[in-house]
Amino acid sequence: MFGQILAFIRFLLVVLFSFLAITIGSVHVMLNRKNSNLPYWYIRFWARTNLWLMGVKVELIGETINTGCIVMPNHRSYIDIMVVMAIAPSSIVAKKEVGSWPVLGMAVKCFKIILVDRKSSKSMIQTMRSIKAHYEEGGRVIIFPEGTTHIGPLTKNFKPGSFKIASEGKIPVVPVAIDYKDDNDAWIGKDKLIPHWQRQLSKLKTPVKVKIGYPISNNDHMELLNEAKQWIDAELTEVRRLWGK
Repeated sequence: MFGQILAFIRFLLVVLFSFLAITIGSVHVMLNRKNSNLPYWYIRFWARTNLWLMGVKVELIGETINTGCIVMPNHRSYIDIMVVMAIAPSSIVAKKEVGSWPVLGMAVKCFKIILVDRKSSKSMIQTMRSIKAHYEEGGRVIIFPEGTTHIGPLTKNFKPGSFKIASEGKIPVVPVAIDYKDDNDAWIGKDKLIPHWQRQLSKLKTPVKVKIGYPISNNDHMELLNEAKQWIDAELTEVRRLWGK
């Protein structure tokens, strides 16, 4: 019973806080059309506050990311977005359906979300241009190369499209390894969102380790993909050893 009450309170606080943050961000966008991008500290504050409300304890291994790049993390859970944003606030590439979701749809503009229709070559080209433009302005973009969540222990096959964007645009890639102490924190397969939220938020704390890599570049996108994947897999192996798995 205590866990259910805790989960409900946390869920309510996260929704209310996110709605408030997105509303303020939307007003900022409307009032500052010439410079509508929210400052990175605001995005970091949003992410860190939500993680605190949810009881997620992030341990960072390595340095934070302070340069323009494409951030490439492995993907375990829906929480990953906030975990990465709390460490390296960035724009993020998401499927176009996100734009129609409640609350998150409002966040598209103020949180610099780049929507992509994976079935449309025209959309992919526009995404490539948006990422390159964002990088040239000194910004960062988060892309999950697995394309979906995965329980592990290592990574799924990476989709080559994002690495092609990086190699052709001469944009450095920073690999990031994310692992949760409890494998059940992964949101995968046929797991429904609401039951998963309830189970996740009923826990007193959710420990997660994050290892930041170094920027890598390569004119061959497949070599770039392999280097990033090998680094993340090696770091996941080490992190799981630290967990005692």
